[in-house]
Amino acid sequence: MKILVVSRLKPNNKISIITHRQMCSIQNLGHDLIYFSVDKGGLFGYISSLIKLRKLLRNDNFDVVHAHYSLCGIISTLAGANHLVVSLMGSDAKNSKLNKFVIKYFLEKKWAKVIVKSEEMLSTIKTYGKLKKEIIVLPNGVDFELFKPIKKQDARKQLGWNSQEKIILFGSDPARTEKRYDNAEKAVKNLMTQEYKIELKILKDVVPENVPLYINGSDVVLLTSDREGSPNIIKEAMACNIPIVTTKVGDVEMLIGNTPHCIIIEENNLKLISSALSNILSSSIERTKGREKIKWLSNELIAKKLVDFYER
Repeated sequence: MKILVVSRLKPNNKISIITHRQMCSIQNLGHDLIYFSVDKGGLFGYISSLIKLRKLLRNDNFDVVHAHYSLCGIISTLAGANHLVVSLMGSDAKNSKLNKFVIKYFLEKKWAKVIVKSEEMLSTIKTYGKLKKEIIVLPNGVDFELFKPIKKQDARKQLGWNSQEKIILFGSDPARTEKRYDNAEKAVKNLMTQEYKIELKILKDVVPENVPLYINGSDVVLLTSDREGSPNIIKEAMACNIPIVTTKVGDVEMLIGNTPHCIIIEENNLKLISSALSNILSSSIERTKGREKIKWLSNELIAKKLVDFYER
């Protein structure tokens, strides 16, 4: 199968590492992949990419065009893509009214096959109207070879972290307001009266090969988002058997279930977040059994489901 992957470049001029890993899993199954990257945002950036994409589609035949995020799905449609699959992320389903209106139009009139990352996203999409398209819930997979338990002190030694501190990892970019780094800071500040020293680390501008070290070197992974689709940091922390405190967003309830030492907060309540963090940090538990809980999310299994969706 010959697949064209349409994706927006990140500020580092690379496609999302999650998208890249997912598509590499497809490639490992024996399929041919060609990447088309939208290298600039904004109206003119997408129009320029649309023109280039149209030329590519005219000069080559693809069995599937897989567009990641709604805007890439829109330009793929306008460029005349056949056999189009569109992956929507959490920000697509919960964006501005204008974006929702545009997405609703393409869902109803143009897109035949759509992937969302969680049941919550699917419920949101269904409120847009009566959709006769084929929409499936398929979360991003996890690279279990990369994200696996590592001894905490070994991870900290490689990173140069203090071996005695209690470390809380905020697994998002603080600049993204929906991630609510302000609440993470306040919740951790409430713990500073404890007898042990606490540090809040941030997972930003970290090279991909060091992300497992950041997770394994932490005592707990913290997610304080107001909204998510299917947060990868939660899946990665589960794969590393690291305790978690998270707000009830996206599919975290399904991912975590009743896994001990992984705590879901019903709302972004600072008192509850601080209490949950304190409970974990003051305990002697360093590991969970999260990896066993999410073994069905291996990249290989998700890739096979994705190929099956292509073929249908």
